[in-house]
Amino acid sequence: MPPVAGRYKALRKIADGGTAEVFLAEQVGAAGFRRLVVLKRIRDALYADQQFRRILIDEAHVTMGLHHSNLVEVLDLGEAQGRYFLVLELVDGWTLQQLLERARDAHHPVPPEMAVYLLTEVCRALGYAHDRTRAGVRLNIVHRDVCPNNVLVSDSGEVKLADFGIAKARIRTSTSAIGTVAGKPSYMSPEQASGEPLDARSDLFSAGTLLYYLLTGELPFRAPNERELMVRVASGEFIAPNKVKGSLPKELTKLVLEAMKRDPAQRFQSAQEMIGALEKVQRSALPPFGRTELEAWLRALNKKDGQVPVTRESMIPAPAPKPSEPEWIELSPDQLKSAPPAAPAPAPYAVSPRKPEGLGLWVVALAALAIVGVGVWAYANRDRFGAPPEVARRPPLLPDPIPVKPPEPEPAPVPVPVPAPEPAPEVAESAVPDAAVEPEPAPAPAEPEPEPAPAPEPVAVPAPVKPAELPPLKVWGKLSPSDTKGDRLGVALDSDPQGAKVLLDGKQHLGTTPTVLRFKAGIPFALTFAHDGYAPNVKWLMLVERPDKPPRFTLSVPPSK
Repeated sequence: MPPVAGRYKALRKIADGGTAEVFLAEQVGAAGFRRLVVLKRIRDALYADQQFRRILIDEAHVTMGLHHSNLVEVLDLGEAQGRYFLVLELVDGWTLQQLLERARDAHHPVPPEMAVYLLTEVCRALGYAHDRTRAGVRLNIVHRDVCPNNVLVSDSGEVKLADFGIAKARIRTSTSAIGTVAGKPSYMSPEQASGEPLDARSDLFSAGTLLYYLLTGELPFRAPNERELMVRVASGEFIAPNKVKGSLPKELTKLVLEAMKRDPAQRFQSAQEMIGALEKVQRSALPPFGRTELEAWLRALNKKDGQVPVTRESMIPAPAPKPSEPEWIELSPDQLKSAPPAAPAPAPYAVSPRKPEGLGLWVVALAALAIVGVGVWAYANRDRFGAPPEVARRPPLLPDPIPVKPPEPEPAPVPVPVPAPEPAPEVAESAVPDAAVEPEPAPAPAEPEPEPAPAPEPVAVPAPVKPAELPPLKVWGKLSPSDTKGDRLGVALDSDPQGAKVLLDGKQHLGTTPTVLRFKAGIPFALTFAHDGYAPNVKWLMLVERPDKPPRFTLSVPPSK
């Protein structure tokens, strides 16, 4: 999705839904203003319906007037490339469905008190929307799709309800088939599954279904196909939650059963009434639980599975288009000092803030010259220090991409009579020396000869390594705050072994590890680390600035397409 209307630049797709495609994007304004947002682009099949477009616009006008801490705010409605798109607040975290799946896989249970807290926050959002009025007239806003995929939880413990308005627009289009209704069938109210008129109490039934699922791990209505599922939801008959999970407090079971009554007149009549019941159960029958405890639960889950928020993890399918100005700046090598890579975790990078000046520069230069002079003198007089003649005469070997230990000398085989050897011509690099012929030893010359001895020690030539057999190249990085300048954040990158080339999009050479680069936040970068003898390692680098917190840095494996 290319830049939209000059104000929004789509960075990557982060989700696909039946109604819209979802993109992580950057909002650009005057004087360098930038922030990350979410774009929802309505699919062609729905946009082609004129009635859907009209209803969507009407609903957008309503939902853009909703401002609550438990609602994902709708910031704008635009049109590009023949399709509408909604601009939404970015919630830096996960959907509740993703959290529940992660918790199940990591054996990290959701306690009942957490379930009650989450439902209380969802009901606060519903209560605010249900009570909205315009010119003293109630707007009768109904969400119609309260489910785990529409509840977002940030990594700092915020709980927000998303997707007001789209469901209503979809259900009222003229192209909708008879019996087709918006929402997830498993979370519908009986009147919604039956196609009857809806009010706020339908959302409360869906909220009760969500609480049932959080408490038991099971859905109250299940069937082998969607048609039969709709029939069971319309009947309103299900197994009580305490029979699925017997450890639930009686007060909590009673609350769920009241929220999920078949007759809307017997349910909670408002979200505020349901909030009061939830808080009463929380005070009387459950341990205390709030945002602080939710944030601690999230940290414990992250520690178990190591996952990051989906906005930074789902880096599909390609990096953002290259801007006209550079997004990175490489620092010179003399500004970097790297810790050894053998430590369990990379040590902090120390970057020299300034170069030596004045007398200090002369001292460093003289010391360097002295070291070079001693090295030259030692090499010229290497035979005086007892080095064996054969070592002194051995020509230097070119560095091999994969270090190979020289083979141990094998015992000479029994010599066989051969004609007197003639002077051997220059051997091609691919030729193999004849180990069965042992020449006569030559007297040691007074001075080292530049040419090798007649019988040099054979050099093992490793067999070509297939790409699939190349060892992996280990790479890592971390923020380098001292190198941050303006809107570009410093990042120190290193590898084991060091000396890996860092390529942007597999082409542009940025530097060689260890190195420090500067990147703009909010834009994904595809970095390729290449080193001779090792398989290339492709990573997605992403920096996200967070209010009142240090920037979040990730260097992750790109997902398979």
